[in-house]
Amino acid sequence: MFRLSRGLSQEDLADTTSRTYLSDVERGRKAPTVEKLHYYAARLDVQTASIIALAESMSNASDVRVVLAQISSELDSVLSRANDATE
Repeated sequence: MFRLSRGLSQEDLADTTSRTYLSDVERGRKAPTVEKLHYYAARLDVQTASIIALAESMSNASDVRVVLAQISSELDSVLSRANDATE
């Protein structure tokens, strides 16, 4: 989705990987490493977390805003507990 919104072909994005691998990732047939996600995010000029949030929403057929709200709530909880532990 990010790739298409920027008008990039799979060949444009797959500088260091094969177009077949990228196609498999986009179709959910292969799971990229964190390093590959960072690479793709940098090439697309988005946060890696944005790619993950969008993929999560697509796999659960939920609105990405719902996924982002849940992530935000989870992070707030973790940070609050970490702050409580250091006080």
